[in-house]
Amino acid sequence: MHWQGEGTAPLRRLGDVGRFALAVAVATTVSGAIGMAGLAVGVTPVTGQTALGWLLRNGAALVIIAGAGLAMRGAEEVVSRRHLVEAVPVLLASLVVLWLVFGPGRTISLSFLPLAVLVWGGLRLPVPLAALQGATTAVVTLVLVVITSGSQFGDLGDLAGQALTLQAFMMLATLLSLVLSTVQWERDRLVSEAAALGLMSRRQAEDLRVITETIPDALIAMDRAGKVLLHNNAARRWLKPSRDDEDELDAFASPPRRRRDGRVLSDRERPSRRTL
Repeated sequence: MHWQGEGTAPLRRLGDVGRFALAVAVATTVSGAIGMAGLAVGVTPVTGQTALGWLLRNGAALVIIAGAGLAMRGAEEVVSRRHLVEAVPVLLASLVVLWLVFGPGRTISLSFLPLAVLVWGGLRLPVPLAALQGATTAVVTLVLVVITSGSQFGDLGDLAGQALTLQAFMMLATLLSLVLSTVQWERDRLVSEAAALGLMSRRQAEDLRVITETIPDALIAMDRAGKVLLHNNAARRWLKPSRDDEDELDAFASPPRRRRDGRVLSDRERPSRRTL
């Protein structure tokens, strides 16, 4: 599939996601170095936690906004009505699980359950809808953690540690959806291309058979052992069943032909032997 729209091509292949992740890593590293240098010039102390927080905050923002945005470009080309119908229960299940895990009261103390729903969506939905699910999971998680007191990340006593964990979770949720959906998309594309090539080869074989049958002259294709691989009706008078298998035809065992002077051709002089 080649992008025919305007602007940057959407994320569709696993290689695209890898290059995007590399670009995010480079951008956040450069901006983090500049930011830490600015803090060092001022009065704010620079610590490892500060630098990590800068990287995770900027990286999560780029992955959620830019990654999901690029993945949803050209959605009309790959998203069908069937995909939309299937996406509704997946998104609803994501919201329900997020509420049970991160909502008030924290009824389920398993913060990895939303990732299991993301795996479901990544393997079933096309890339744009899977990216939407991942971004929605990240944003809803942020909202629930901020506005409610009972959340998994709220158990962390250190506020900075809570922020780092939350940002890492948001980035992981979006990247997981992108990676799984692009892998599944590439697999489906390869399967469809293989099926198309198989259909094309069968059609070409059928065309060759039709052309062969319509040729008025005798046409014989055989291997070096004399086994006939292809022939037309006009060539049947040249052939006889093989000694090993009556269902197969043998060009070497065909009746002898005479020269114009009446002499019978020897086995070595037959056209089939001389050709091979």
